[in-house]
Amino acid sequence: MDVWTGWMLLELAAFLLKVWALVSVLRFPAWAWSQAGRSRGLWLVLILLSFFLPFIGLVIALTFLLFPWPAVRRMRALGAPVGFPGQGRI
Repeated sequence: MDVWTGWMLLELAAFLLKVWALVSVLRFPAWAWSQAGRSRGLWLVLILLSFFLPFIGLVIALTFLLFPWPAVRRMRALGAPVGFPGQGRI
């Protein structure tokens, strides 16, 4: 494999990681973000910016997938809080 092919594979992997991060930001409901104490809007903007900043964008996507993503995923697995509009009972 030559250097060009290796570089293109690395770029493709970075792009797919950013797409996965973007889909993850959009997939989780607002209440899960709130319960996890994370800002959905901030991470949405950062992930969108990551598509325009090659190296820094990869760091942003990895940071998202290592820190906020597990917390928000955990909150979604626990379920909506009781009394949240449209969820649960009061």
